[in-house]
Amino acid sequence: MNIYALGASRNIGYFASLRLLAKGARITFLLRSPAGLENDQAIRPYVESGHAIIVKGDAFVAEDVKKGWAVAQDNGALTVDLILFTVGGAPKFKLGKGFYIDPPNLVTKCLLNVISTYSTSESSPHPPKLITISSIGLTPESHRNLPLLLKPLYSLLLPAAHEDKLGSERVVAHASGKPWPISYPEPKQGIMPDGWKETLSGGGASTAWTETVILRPALLMDGDCKADTARPGKLPYRLSEKDLGNGYSVNRKDVAHFIAEVLLEDWEKWSGKSWNMAY
Repeated sequence: MNIYALGASRNIGYFASLRLLAKGARITFLLRSPAGLENDQAIRPYVESGHAIIVKGDAFVAEDVKKGWAVAQDNGALTVDLILFTVGGAPKFKLGKGFYIDPPNLVTKCLLNVISTYSTSESSPHPPKLITISSIGLTPESHRNLPLLLKPLYSLLLPAAHEDKLGSERVVAHASGKPWPISYPEPKQGIMPDGWKETLSGGGASTAWTETVILRPALLMDGDCKADTARPGKLPYRLSEKDLGNGYSVNRKDVAHFIAEVLLEDWEKWSGKSWNMAY
């Protein structure tokens, strides 16, 4: 499998990439600071073998993303099978402003760049599969269905990050040719760049991205992968297209496990949908 990974220097993208590299995948990483991954003892053997290719660039800059595409496609010689998109912004705090993301549309703009800079070729006549990480609680309805103890945390700390995640879901819906659900609000002003629909339609979304999966994990935690020690056939986490009202959290390593060991092993079962995930 040939993969283009963005936001995979740490957390879910990093842990999923390690599993996929161990399965023989070729992964092109777009990184603002390549040194961290180049010096990573777990990744280094794959860099030396040519299975992990590191490209210096910023996913917020369209030309850098385009450069990463060229490397991932080996300038048209290879097909990219999967986009692993795990870009995320860490909330910052400022008195008088509260918690915010800078820039406020980091995830949305990066994903827009990924899709709009894709170009078909003889070796890649159709867009690749796309996995992107979102969150539970983005819409008013899903927020109402959050576990009671999570509502204050999500209301205080995560509104800005959730607005950005909602924008990224809006990009996926448009690129895949699906209508935006009536019950979903449009992202707030400043999240969607001016002319974003035209950017997609005139670029990489001129052909619909029909093979997409949006993962909406509950509150993400550090910790060991529980699935690695679970009984055979018994996964510790749950997936549902509906809100998991009693699902509080899930470890990042278990989200990575699901991507590498479950989702990609049975793509047709999961493709084309958005999945809430929690213990």
